[in-house]
Amino acid sequence: MKNWYKTAKETVELTDEEFDELARSKWTYIDDSSCIDAIAYHEPLRFLDVMIKGREYTFMDVPPEVYEAFMKATSKGRFFNDIIKPRYEGKND
Repeated sequence: MKNWYKTAKETVELTDEEFDELARSKWTYIDDSSCIDAIAYHEPLRFLDVMIKGREYTFMDVPPEVYEAFMKATSKGRFFNDIIKPRYEGKND
């Protein structure tokens, strides 16, 4: 499990059960993108996980409406490069 999820648990009031559920990424696999393999969003912590060519990246403090726009974007790769990468702090495993 990612260390920043554990750190974030201290700042967001979650039960142990909610945290355990959150820690299990619920990936949505993206079939129509040559760049993005999968996306997972954790609303309580506002973490957006993006899998690109098998590598996982987490972006913090992403509002739900940005995640929703990302999921609706015609080009997920373009949305990622234009909106997510330049605006949100990211970490990778």
